[in-house]
Amino acid sequence: MKSFKLIKKLQIVNYFKQKSCYGDKRIVIRCRRKADAVNLCTWFDSFGLTWSNNASYLSATHWKKYKDETCYDPQDGSYCSEDYANCEGFSIFEYEDIFD
Repeated sequence: MKSFKLIKKLQIVNYFKQKSCYGDKRIVIRCRRKADAVNLCTWFDSFGLTWSNNASYLSATHWKKYKDETCYDPQDGSYCSEDYANCEGFSIFEYEDIFD
């Protein structure tokens, strides 16, 4: 299980660096807990990523709007609901499947 998480994490790190799509699909990361959203936004910030309005990921998590269905899209610096991500055909990674 540990190697699976490492592979997923490496895929996402590579995705961030290239700012491209994961296969044919965009990826989002779903955070079921606010603490996970804070950790994820901090991690995004460590890569120099920002929200679409160029604000720091540390400025807000936006988790409150969709709560346990909040998905984060690092490609364009946005967030959305799980329903929207599914409708758009995004690949959804679970936060807990990526991070220990």
